[in-house]
Amino acid sequence: MQIHRVRVHRSDEALPPGEQLAGRIAAVAADPVEVDAEVTEMIVNRIIDNAAVATASLTRAPVVAARAQALAHGPSTAGAEIGRAS
Repeated sequence: MQIHRVRVHRSDEALPPGEQLAGRIAAVAADPVEVDAEVTEMIVNRIIDNAAVATASLTRAPVVAARAQALAHGPSTAGAEIGRAS
């Protein structure tokens, strides 16, 4: 098992994407390793649990308010898009 040391970086530090936590998680997720049947079952159950929690949260006041605010403000072209080169 590989240990990834993580620390907080200042925003003005130039940290390559591969060294960022999200980049490291993506590298682990994309690693083409053999997955046991038990692991596959656990992954499926986790996806089901996450979907259930997300669905249940849709009626909570903070989520409803955040969704209403997001829908009231159209998409912006100011930010970076996920998966798109700058």
